[in-house]
Parts: sequence; structure tokens; C-alpha cells
Amino acid sequence: MGKTLFSFTSILFFTCSSAIVQAALPISSVQTTGFDSVVSTPPFGDIVPPNNVIDDLTYEKWRYETVLAPSPGIISHNSPSDADISTTPIKIRTDDGSQFRAISIDYSAYAGFGSPYDLALYGYLAGTQVSGYVISRSSVAPGGSETLTLNWDNIDEIRVAVDSDFVVFDNVTVGPATATSSATVTPIPTISTYGLIFTAMSLLFVAGYRLRTSRNS
Repeated sequence: MGKTLFSFTSILFFTCSSAIVQAALPISSVQTTGFDSVVSTPPFGDIVPPNNVIDDLTYEKWRYETVLAPSPGIISHNSPSDADISTTPIKIRTDDGSQFRAISIDYSAYAGFGSPYDLALYGYLAGTQVSGYVISRSSVAPGGSETLTLNWDNIDEIRVAVDSDFVVFDNVTVGPATATSSATVTPIPTISTYGLIFTAMSLLFVAGYRLRTSRNS
């Protein structure tokens, strides 16, 4: 009887203790992602899973580029069809929905063609564009470049609209959100290592107690 009671109690205790979880960590410090060390053959290498997570951010529908700009960067995967941010968006986002602050990003337009370029960036949270979080440039001359200052707080993704894959982006600078918005997406929980260790120690204690109880009775 003592052993049967121990088994039931242990299973119940293990189940409850295993529910102790830890959330995925958000961006905790200011970081700038450059692409100078990227080696791509051919020079337009797709950024695809699992290697599309770079410095805590996930890059969707981008390619590495090592020829068109003064330094390596990233370009749209298949623009101009990606110029529509609602249907086929180019994204820079957190993988777990945690929020961050978009600080700045560089761009440079390829100088080898005579056509001007158009581009726009938007800040999103939980699938919705955040009011006021947009910056655009039209008729950018070939060879033109700029650091776009964003300072968008409490977003979980940047969407990019660009009418050409000859606009190269680089030096993506982000930081932690200064205040968490109520629209935070809850990260998928994972079982905590500390919870499992605590569970194992508790099971050993219960096992010893039950064994002593059975022998004494």
C-alpha cells in the first residue's frame, strides 16, 4: 500500500513541478548587426532557416549581398513584388514575439543604374502597424546612402517595402524595449532546468520517506 501511494504521489508531484517554465529572453542590450564577415557564393546568397536568426533577430525574405554596395549587406529576396508589406513582407523580427526598440538602419543604392529608388520601413506589433512608425524615401539617386534614424519602441518586427533589389541595407541597430506594451505576445514556454532539478530532489526525499514508512509499518 505504501509503495502504491508513493507512485501516485510522485507522478502527481512530477507533473506539477515540470510546469515550472522559463520564457525566451528578449533583446537585453543595444546591438548592431553588420554583414562584413559574410562570405556568399554566388554573391546573392539566400538567408534561410536555420541561419536566418542573426543576433537575436529573424530575417525573412532577404539575401546577402557582397557586390553592389561599398560593404556587404542584405537586399530584398524578390522585389519588386515584396513592395507590398501586407502580402509578401520583408521582415526583421523577434522569433518569440518579444518586443524591442528599433534604433537605426543604413541603406545604400547601387550606383550602376540610372533609375531612382523608393523604399519605406514600418514598425509592427502583434501583426498590426504601429501608428506613426513609418519612414520612407522616394527617388533616391543611384549611389545615394543614409542612416535612417527610427527610435521605434515596443515593436516586434520591422517590415520593409522597396521597389528594387539594388538597395542594400546594413548596420541594423536595435535595443531593448524601454517599457513593455500591453500587446506583448506571450513566448512559448519551455521546461525549466531548475524545475527539473528541484523535482528530482523532491522525488528522492519522498522516496526515502515512503520507504522508511513502509519498513516501520
